[in-house]
Amino acid sequence: MAFALFDTQVFTASGTWTKPSGAVVCIVDVIAGGGGGGGGRGGAAASVRMGGTGGGGGSRAYEVLNAVDLGATEVITIGGAGAIGTGGSSADGTNGTAGGNSSFGSKVFAFGGGFGGLGSTATARAGGGGGGVMAAGDNGGTTSTNGGAPNTGTGGGMGGGGGGNVAGANAGAPGESGGGGGGGTSATPGVGGNGGSSQWGGGGGAAGGGVTSANAATNGGVGGDNDTGSNGGGGTAGTGAAASTAGGNGAAGDNIRSGQGGGGGGGDTDSAGSVGGNGGVPGGGGGGGGGGTTTGGNGGPGGRGEIRVYSYK
Repeated sequence: MAFALFDTQVFTASGTWTKPSGAVVCIVDVIAGGGGGGGGRGGAAASVRMGGTGGGGGSRAYEVLNAVDLGATEVITIGGAGAIGTGGSSADGTNGTAGGNSSFGSKVFAFGGGFGGLGSTATARAGGGGGGVMAAGDNGGTTSTNGGAPNTGTGGGMGGGGGGNVAGANAGAPGESGGGGGGGTSATPGVGGNGGSSQWGGGGGAAGGGVTSANAATNGGVGGDNDTGSNGGGGTAGTGAAASTAGGNGAAGDNIRSGQGGGGGGGDTDSAGSVGGNGGVPGGGGGGGGGGTTTGGNGGPGGRGEIRVYSYK
């Protein structure tokens, strides 16, 4: 028996889904919010100024349900975008905030990406873990981070969260339905780690570049992609310099793909570090801000979640 699509409802804010008359089968596509990128360290010349790390991408859950098993209405909860971490003024930056969880009633859930960690003086930090289909990703910090369950350590999960990266390296293995992990930083400022990619979930944000004690600026990383088996490929990297550049925004998704991760801002030797790129809507993680002279760059916000319901008769 062939079914015909006759009703499509797309939600970008929380609300209520009403089951259309005559529906037999409903396909529910739920995407969670991406985590915000961390802010970079601001400090004087001859000090170490680390960039912030990238936020994890939101996960994506896709279910085919019999309409008879659904209520006449179902509550729609859209996961919010993870907020930015601010750059420090002669101080460490601040952490971003985690992406929100999305849900379709009590039937379908997707979990948000963890936040990107702050930039400090000389401490390596991991990016936020990508959200999974069973749990949110870990928040970025001084230890390695996992993606949301089910996951495989710091690597990408088969249907779970893409792993947040081991501190000082690029994000873990790409996710499938889970979001990509955020890129991290090394103790001696190097190029910011690239964001993790995901086949279906949001791409992870990249880490920001920093400035060494010898006053050498480094570039940010490249944000994670939204339809690939390798990391990077999303928002462009910010350039570290005396006049640094911002990380590129992650591209928005479409009916097939979630949003890309934002690129990391460049470290700056003469002025404020550059900002991280925005995570693409829906579900991309924000890029980390670059370390700067006196003032660090702000991280980029994550992409909000989204829910799409397709009804067939």
